[in-house]
Amino acid sequence: MVTQIRDGVGIDRDLGTARSGIKYDFEVVVPGTHFGVEILAENMDDWELGFLLVILRIWEQGGLPIGGKSTRGPGWGKLQGLTLRRVEASTLLDYLTEGTMSEADGERFVQAFRDKGSAT
Repeated sequence: MVTQIRDGVGIDRDLGTARSGIKYDFEVVVPGTHFGVEILAENMDDWELGFLLVILRIWEQGGLPIGGKSTRGPGWGKLQGLTLRRVEASTLLDYLTEGTMSEADGERFVQAFRDKGSAT
């Protein structure tokens, strides 16, 4: 992964100007960099998985910053290639012996989240 070191300057909150002597560096991932993300969730109810999928869909649309300094640009990106794999009781033996997981349609879980929200 390619990163850059950028300069930062401390801001005086009262004056809204740079404070003298408060320079710092921070590291950022270069724009356009691609990297993999894997989220492992165990023992989730259907509605909880639906909630997670709703958040990940916001990230897919570019509406979820990851990391710091997102108000100044860094941290904004899009999730691509979201795949949901699930191990259920009926496929547990296949997972344990072969490591296989079946792909699942997330709409059922998103609907369970919607139903949970409307029930309260």
